[in-house]
Amino acid sequence: MPDALLEWLQAYAGDPLLGGLALALATLALEDAATVAGALLAAEGVIPWSGALLGLYLGIVVGDLGLYGLGHLAARYAWARRMVGEDNIAKGREHLERTLWVTLFSARSLPGMRLPTYTASGFLGIAFHRFALIAIVAAALWTTVFFFVVMRLGITASHLLRDWSWVVGAALILLIIVLPRALRRRPRAAEAADSRSRSA
Repeated sequence: MPDALLEWLQAYAGDPLLGGLALALATLALEDAATVAGALLAAEGVIPWSGALLGLYLGIVVGDLGLYGLGHLAARYAWARRMVGEDNIAKGREHLERTLWVTLFSARSLPGMRLPTYTASGFLGIAFHRFALIAIVAAALWTTVFFFVVMRLGITASHLLRDWSWVVGAALILLIIVLPRALRRRPRAAEAADSRSRSA
């Protein structure tokens, strides 16, 4: 993490509002470094953890929506659509629509995948409200975990978390896949048990 970034954030950390806004701006350039810096400053009591997290959420979500916007804007140019091909766009949109939760959560936790995936979402015409909802949930979960791990365990934990980010991503994806199915099965199991009790 660049020392200059930490020093710059410290200059604004005395005012919670300015500190949060400074973190929001920092995420647009160095998202992981801004999250680490915010967590370290919160651990030292320089900035309230709530203000740091809100600033990080704001900056990250704005950045995510900006990537979608860039893709959506690019799709308005005929030459860009010709380069990709209308058949490929239709197939890509169909695939992404089916796997959107898993794909966006994977992109959030895997280094280097967010820019192409989020931009492609806009280019392929994924509904904005669906993209925004999933992107916000993914950012909130990932950033919160990252922030509090670094805040409690220090900067070394940030390197470990980045190295094992695919494990965290896989766990979140598994939760997304398994939890809805488990919730759907519970009413069925309750109905079956109720039916057996009535017939007994």
